[in-house]
Amino acid sequence: MRATADFLATVSHELRTPLNAITGHSPSPELANTADVPYLSGAPADP
Repeated sequence: MRATADFLATVSHELRTPLNAITGHSPSPELANTADVPYLSGAPADP
């Protein structure tokens, strides 16, 4: 059980670190004009 917890903690950290780097340097969706980007605005996709 301890090995599983250690593994999950390591994997979680290994995934969070690059994601934090990406999301930390990306503009916040709240600050973006989401009307210009259909997949961010919640508008249905064209068929």
